[in-house]
Amino acid sequence: GTCFCLGGFFSPSGVGGACQDLKECSFDTLNNCDTNAYCIEKEGSFECRCNDGYEGSGTNGNCDDVDECDTSTDLCSDDTICINTDGSYICMAPTPAPTPIPTRKPTQTPTTQTEVPCSSNGATQFNTQLGVTATQTAIQMQ
Repeated sequence: GTCFCLGGFFSPSGVGGACQDLKECSFDTLNNCDTNAYCIEKEGSFECRCNDGYEGSGTNGNCDDVDECDTSTDLCSDDTICINTDGSYICMAPTPAPTPIPTRKPTQTPTTQTEVPCSSNGATQFNTQLGVTATQTAIQMQ
C-alpha cells in the first residue's frame, strides 16, 4: 500500500515514508493569520493569536483594535487625556486654558480721534476724547 502524510505534515520524497511537520508559520501563504496577529507553530497544525491591543480569533479579518480608553484599560494618569490609536493608545497632557479676560478696568481711557472739517489753510484738526487738540497737514481735494 501507499502511505500518505496527514494534514499539517509532508513527505520530503513526495511519496510517503517519513512525514515531517509542515511549518505553516514560516510562510504567510501556509497560514491564515491576520496581519495584526502572530502564528504559533504546533505539531501538524498552527494557531493564530491577535497581537496586544487587538482582540478576536486571530485569523484573517478577525483582529479588531481594542479601545483602551473606552474600556478603561489604559494607564493614563488623571491629569492626562487618553487617545486611542491602532493597537495601542497615547496619554496626552491637556492644552492649557486660554489667558483669562482681565477683571480690572483700564487705568487710562483709550484715545480716539475725530476729524474736524478742513480749514481754509489746508490743515485738518483732530480732537481727542481727552480734550487735546492737534493739527496735521493734509492735501485738500477740490
